[in-house]
Amino acid sequence: MVEHSGLDIMCLNKYCHSSSSSSSSEQHDKKRIFAKIKLNLSAEYPRKNSEILSGQYGINVLLIGGALMLAIAHHGPAVTEEHLLSFITCLMILQLLWMMWYIWIRDRRSDLQTEKDVHATTCWIRGGLTLLALLSLIMDAFRIGYYVGFNSCVSPVLGVYPVVHATHTIAQVHFLWFHIKDVVKNFETFERFGVIHAVFTNLLLWCNGVMSEAEHFLNNHKRRLYALGYGNLTIGHSEPHCNCTTSACSMFSNSLYYLYPFNIEYHIFVSAMLYVMWKNIGRVLDLTSNRKRSATKTHSLILGPILGLVALASTIGVLVVYVIHVEESLQTRQSAVSMFYCYGIIMLAFMCSAGASGLLIYRADHMPMDTSENPSRQLDTELLFGSSAG
Repeated sequence: MVEHSGLDIMCLNKYCHSSSSSSSSEQHDKKRIFAKIKLNLSAEYPRKNSEILSGQYGINVLLIGGALMLAIAHHGPAVTEEHLLSFITCLMILQLLWMMWYIWIRDRRSDLQTEKDVHATTCWIRGGLTLLALLSLIMDAFRIGYYVGFNSCVSPVLGVYPVVHATHTIAQVHFLWFHIKDVVKNFETFERFGVIHAVFTNLLLWCNGVMSEAEHFLNNHKRRLYALGYGNLTIGHSEPHCNCTTSACSMFSNSLYYLYPFNIEYHIFVSAMLYVMWKNIGRVLDLTSNRKRSATKTHSLILGPILGLVALASTIGVLVVYVIHVEESLQTRQSAVSMFYCYGIIMLAFMCSAGASGLLIYRADHMPMDTSENPSRQLDTELLFGSSAG
């Protein structure tokens, strides 16, 4: 009996020893996993923290500008257009200082080896962006001419804003041509704030252009309704209360609104390209996927651009006819509106057919998919999904 009890005690001690060793190994594994998670969090924390803070800064800038726009749209006496233009001018000056510092620090320090993301943009996108920038510069020239004609009774902000905007446009196009593909690995936190400041500055300029164009078309619509006999309509008068010193003030004022669409497209394109640069900050490139693909030598690719140019030219022609005839008699106006919407229905039908054909060709083509991480492709996917859902 004693022997059995001794044997039981020995077995119990052996079991306790094995259980204690297994529990200690489990604790060791847990500590190792926790240390690994802690190491990953500590490595990702500065990047994630700077991303969140810079994004929050940009959103706050956009919200302040949006609040100023809403106050101007309310036509209150406290906030005027000069306040909004002063705020945007300060933002553009800050972006100019950041771009100058970015270019200067990379020219002075040869040890800063900057990697390039070949998928960030293409030459034809930058070429189209340069064309839009030239049209924006023409719009700035018209604004300067408008200010010169009314400089005796308008705020100096209306003269400073187009000069700063023209300088901002020239410097930004230079930056996009030579530095938009950079993958920043130095001064990451500061560069995140600089790039996101540029993104939301261009978004705010885009919002300002959309608001100005919408207000212009709303006033024109009210004038047409007033001409048809609908009274009790308040039309916003933006003309200064003085005489123009030159003979081209009306030409400058009327031509501005035809150039607004190009300025709007310019700023939204720049915002998208700078957002890709912001996502590339601190990114580790995959050298196997970060290579330029060989050009596809297919003669059938000419058909698409030709059809696109035909659609663009026909759209411009229809818009010119619509703008000319919509100001005439009631019967001519109705025929112009009918022509405009019939053309839109036909173009949408062709677009749907082309999109369906593209999907069928894509499904029939068994090319391997490129699944590597790519901020520009991810942005294209999100924008395409958002536009289709909207």
